[in-house]
Amino acid sequence: MSSKQPALLLLNGSSGVGKTTIAKMLSEKDGVEWVHPDGLWGPGMGQRESTFKAIELAVTDFQQADIVVIDMQFRHQYMLDALDENKVTVGKQVLLFCNTADRRLRLEERGLEVDVIETIEHWAQWLYRDSKDAGNVMIDTSLHDAGYVFGLIQECFTKWKWQYGN
Repeated sequence: MSSKQPALLLLNGSSGVGKTTIAKMLSEKDGVEWVHPDGLWGPGMGQRESTFKAIELAVTDFQQADIVVIDMQFRHQYMLDALDENKVTVGKQVLLFCNTADRRLRLEERGLEVDVIETIEHWAQWLYRDSKDAGNVMIDTSLHDAGYVFGLIQECFTKWKWQYGN
């Protein structure tokens, strides 16, 4: 078993902000892997347990990666607890968010009903406050296209001295 451990990027945000789009773009780079928890485990699993399972999967299944992107919605403290439990030394969170009108439009295009969209909006507000309080990098996807957001994430990698594809 290798002693190498990938850097973990926890790409956080509510439904409709572009997490999956950006995670797919990142995973196309050599040395970057993607954990997309949707469908990996049952819907009855709680958020804390899901966060722990995603981080465990990243460190056990992708040891040869330089960076593993985890695309999901989670509380900042759950991320910290899961990183600690899995002895992850390099992990950061980036919150993607967008304005209410853009999120609503994106979710309506997915066919979601109004009550579901309203629940997601409340959750988005909570995630925003949680991430802001934690001092995480936060990127507004309503202001920029996916290519620009991708570039901002790569700037974070440079700032954090994360490299991939070596």
